Amino acid sequence: VVGFGDAGQVAKTLAECGVDAIFVNTDFNSYGGDISALKRVVKAVSGFPEEERPAILMKDIVIDPIQVAQAAEAGADGVYLIASICGPRLEDLLDACTVMGMEGIVEAHTPNEAKYAHSLGATIFALTNWDRSDNGLDPGHAIKLRNFLPDGIGAVCVATGGLFTSDLGTPADEAMLYGDSGFDGVVAGR
Repeated sequence: VVGFGDAGQVAKTLAECGVDAIFVNTDFNSYGGDISALKRVVKAVSGFPEEERPAILMKDIVIDPIQVAQAAEAGADGVYLIASICGPRLEDLLDACTVMGMEGIVEAHTPNEAKYAHSLGATIFALTNWDRSDNGLDPGHAIKLRNFLPDGIGAVCVATGGLFTSDLGTPADEAMLYGDSGFDGVVAGR
């Protein structure tokens, strides 16, 4: 997650460290970011060889396909879609991603959200410990949720939401716990 004064420099440093993806918050009200930060990040990593360049994802409260188009125009590889916020619009937003050659990363907190997103063809999931309905954190919830997405469905699952802030061990221990639970990666936030 990039939320610093020089988003481009931070992104370049993260890319040099070998991260697979960089989420750029463009929600000004919650994180102070905007579309110009996304453009700076895209530009900063554009010189990396394709196989070394991390994917750049716009993270915002995405509720309209025009936002997907804005992310595409800025050069993002994908957008972060929060199932609990998108509701029935999730299908249109995933379709917009497909049409624009982008990925939709779907955040899910409940089994129903995960199953619904999967039924719509979502292939990348951010299973979260945060319950957006009450802004509560339940460490390890994502692990329980992972069991609702069967192995072998061709989906990528990353764990997110309050990671490395709980009593699940050191950051390395916690990352290994998620890996052992079937996750393909973890999202290290702010």
